[in-house]
Amino acid sequence: MNFDDVMLYGLDWELFVWDVIIFQLWQMVIADYGDSVAIACFLTFMCDKVLMVGRTIAGEKNLSKKSIIDNKFFI
Repeated sequence: MNFDDVMLYGLDWELFVWDVIIFQLWQMVIADYGDSVAIACFLTFMCDKVLMVGRTIAGEKNLSKKSIIDNKFFI
């Protein structure tokens, strides 16, 4: 077993780059505000949480569909 497959199936770098891109996007959008770094960090965190919830819901639905087990047993 390779260590790259342990954390997020080797997608750690891509997710980190995604967070940096989202952070830079938010920082450019709200550049006129005084503390744009803190606001951009918070908005990046919220985007990451929304994507995590979406991945969880989609993963549970996919697992339920493939294993023919009801969704409520995965919670």
